[in-house]
Amino acid sequence: MALDGKSARTCMPTLPPCPTHVNPSLARASMSLHPIFLAVVLMAAVAGCRTVDPIEPAPIGLTTATPAHRIDIAQAQWSVPESAKITAGERAYLQTLLQTELQGALANAPRDITVESNITRIDPVSAGLNIASALVLFLPFDKGGASVEFVCRDARTGATLSKFTSNINPSMAHMRARFRRLGPAEIALRQAAAEFAAQVEKSVQ
Repeated sequence: MALDGKSARTCMPTLPPCPTHVNPSLARASMSLHPIFLAVVLMAAVAGCRTVDPIEPAPIGLTTATPAHRIDIAQAQWSVPESAKITAGERAYLQTLLQTELQGALANAPRDITVESNITRIDPVSAGLNIASALVLFLPFDKGGASVEFVCRDARTGATLSKFTSNINPSMAHMRARFRRLGPAEIALRQAAAEFAAQVEKSVQ
């Protein structure tokens, strides 16, 4: 028996259409009617929004395709006076910290370079003194900090590309660090590495 146009419309299934181009408003309405449509929309979105995963920088000292430069970070020298009373373990820790910070900050240097550094000052703080002064004066009295000298050279010619001296006593914005013996020194070394890396990028373009 033939169906007229009206009967055909009343007997048609209520499944949503599957257009080749997904309209946002139609997609929202259709998804509420049929769960399978959600998978279709997600597949279409993924196909239309391809992204390329960024290339993660390789460890320092290795040559990679991007960037194709060799960056050698020497272990930091140590010229801190004995009066600072820094233990051998603390010294090794601070030297490693500075080297690690430099490796990260200079990972994308625009040419082959070697970097040398020399820690000349470490001011540890007395946590006990700062706790007492914070209770009485509402401020930790002992500041702490560090000083570092940096040199960046061309890895091929040995020519000096950049020199930088950092002398940092962290501000009160880092007040919590003043309640740890090496807290301010750690912040100073991290900041020094970042500032030096910024100068190197400008100097070796």
